[in-house]
Amino acid sequence: MFIYLGSPKKLSDLTLTCPDIRILKQKTHIAIIDDQPFHRLDSLRAHGFNITELGGDINSVDPVIAYPIVV
Repeated sequence: MFIYLGSPKKLSDLTLTCPDIRILKQKTHIAIIDDQPFHRLDSLRAHGFNITELGGDINSVDPVIAYPIVV
């Protein structure tokens, strides 16, 4: 048994817009922590990603706290 409160909307009624992937790549900061050189860095930057390589030794979370993505 289903009880509807109000009238349900169809998925086709929703007006969702997808953000531009190029803008998302530029706005999202990514940090890379690795003791080896990250070989894909130049390729990912060429595709528009905003990547910073931090090296392998960090002593606290302070260097990476500003990055929403840490690899």
